[in-house]
Amino acid sequence: MRKSFQRWKLPCVLALKTLQNLNRHVRKARREIQRKASEAEKQHLKGLRWILVKNQDHLNETEQDKLNQMYTVCPTLGTSGELKEEFRSIFETAPNRSTAADQLSQWIAKVQQTGIKRLEKFITTLQNWCLPILNYFNHHITGSNL
Repeated sequence: MRKSFQRWKLPCVLALKTLQNLNRHVRKARREIQRKASEAEKQHLKGLRWILVKNQDHLNETEQDKLNQMYTVCPTLGTSGELKEEFRSIFETAPNRSTAADQLSQWIAKVQQTGIKRLEKFITTLQNWCLPILNYFNHHITGSNL
């Protein structure tokens, strides 16, 4: 049992940490965008930090309305949020390692096309840890299931 647990430990931790790391970069992107925004835009973005990084399936109707309003006021944040959700979806739906690798490659290409610097920094981390992260897709087990 102990050897089995240790074998899963690294991919499990990396899968969770990867999603947390992406959320951190999305928050930093929001912060940078908000600093450069006009006063009117800042008022729309104020207090929406956690709504942006929260899983969209867990948003109530009011939060979803605020998120949509934020995306309208700041399309770059909308793009960041959509990419975050797409990335999370890969972890939830990719049936195997090769499919996940293809989907992650496509996701990386999308991020590079957007030019959002914070997400490009996340790509570097993703590429540095790509093989261990892809190990998660062998069995889809996270630390929360252990």
